[in-house]
Amino acid sequence: MNQGLVKYLYPLNTEKFSSRPIEDVSISIELHSHEAIKAIYSPSHDIAVDRQGDYTARIGYEDHDVKPDRDFELYYSVSEEDFGLNLISYREKGEDGFFLLLVAPELEVDEQEVIARDVIFVMDTSGSMRGEKLEQAKDALNLCWINSTRKIASTSSPSAPGCASTMTACGRPGSKKRPGASCAT
Repeated sequence: MNQGLVKYLYPLNTEKFSSRPIEDVSISIELHSHEAIKAIYSPSHDIAVDRQGDYTARIGYEDHDVKPDRDFELYYSVSEEDFGLNLISYREKGEDGFFLLLVAPELEVDEQEVIARDVIFVMDTSGSMRGEKLEQAKDALNLCWINSTRKIASTSSPSAPGCASTMTACGRPGSKKRPGASCAT
């Protein structure tokens, strides 16, 4: 563990041993911690996470007819603070690097502690973001709202028509709708 961040690596790269695909691959992890589990993230595989309170989680990965070309990596953070904060950085020699900031609040929060707020996302829709890049950005935005009952409002930026879209939360008690924004479900 490094400042509350744990890395788990499962050797799954079998491509060097066999050119044939693996019929079924299944990884199941039951995670129990004495400290509250904050963020759970896999940079290598699409995982399913089932949280069972602040101290327990089940993580799963399944696939079929796959040629594993990389090992299974899982990061999780633990902290008794109100939120977990961890930084992961990576840089290959001679190249620019990148980082991932994991910020994770408490899993269970008392309703009186929830503060009404507006959340604004700005998306670049210029020519360089057309096609797959724009779809990836939209998918990332949708991930931010999974399991949310909030509605999303979409407006174009008046300062740069066609260059940006602003997404803001509306429909939550206590939130204010931005002028010109229309809520859509």
